[in-house]
Amino acid sequence: MPERPPDLLYAVDERPPLLKLVGLGLQHAALVSIYLVFLVIVAQAAGVGSQMTVTVLSLGMLALAGGAVLQASLIGSGYLAVPVFSAIYLGPSIVAAKAGGLGLVFGMTIFAGAFEVALSRALPWLRQLFPPAVSGFIVLVVGISIGLVGIRHVVELGDADPGGYLSHLAVAGLTGGISIALAVWGTGPLRLLGSMVGLVAGFVVALALGLVPKDALQAIAAAPIVAVPVPGQAGLSFTLALAPAFAAAALAATLRTIGVVTICQKLNDADWKRPDLPNIERGVLADGLGCSLGGLVGGMGMCTASSLVGVSRAVRATSRRIAY
Repeated sequence: MPERPPDLLYAVDERPPLLKLVGLGLQHAALVSIYLVFLVIVAQAAGVGSQMTVTVLSLGMLALAGGAVLQASLIGSGYLAVPVFSAIYLGPSIVAAKAGGLGLVFGMTIFAGAFEVALSRALPWLRQLFPPAVSGFIVLVVGISIGLVGIRHVVELGDADPGGYLSHLAVAGLTGGISIALAVWGTGPLRLLGSMVGLVAGFVVALALGLVPKDALQAIAAAPIVAVPVPGQAGLSFTLALAPAFAAAALAATLRTIGVVTICQKLNDADWKRPDLPNIERGVLADGLGCSLGGLVGGMGMCTASSLVGVSRAVRATSRRIAY
């Protein structure tokens, strides 16, 4: 049996008081929302309108909720390892969006999740093929690809006028600068929520400079306070040509989940000595099922987030009830 770490306020099997439980859950929801920007980028690549983008975001949040519950349940690792829309799937999803629209993104995401489920059954063999050096190189390549996508969105604005383009660059620099500064020098909540603070500040400045399209603001004003998103509007499709790219992304997601679940094991066992492989297998299984669920509901690929596990450690609350 794992030994409870003495420095935790609420360990994995413990229930925080209701108000604290709600607060901890809202904190994770706020952090998860930062990664919704990936869905927006994919929707833009597919060329869909603002209404469809809003629908995709709404359905994506539901998929994330389902993935969090799967991971915290007996099906998964049983830990608070909340998934997010992962940059691992961003490159392949953009290619799929441009080639076949959102329907192809959703179909290939289901395939990627199924591939990760299959990988969960072969982890002992997988560990021999992918030592830390190889796994680290895969993560490095993913990071480089994300950087290229980000740079492209900053510097490529088509026929934008020079004045608007310079304002766009200034807002991008401000957003990135605040996020980086808080990540390096921030303390407490500001450091944990640095990316969100940067995005909010950038949006406020963009709004003041008139860079936010009026039709987008009108759509927000006209939207109902409560509405039920309708899945299946974009359909589902599959192409064998993109299978290798999504399989590679699923492999990278598997490697990340192995690391995240291992961290969760260490956080929740003061006497931890070595990884619990059956528990990791269940974690990878739940991550793959959650990814497929995301594609089925109407979202892109998702994966457990090490940053959110770090937040759990920082606030000393790793209770799986936070996921629910």
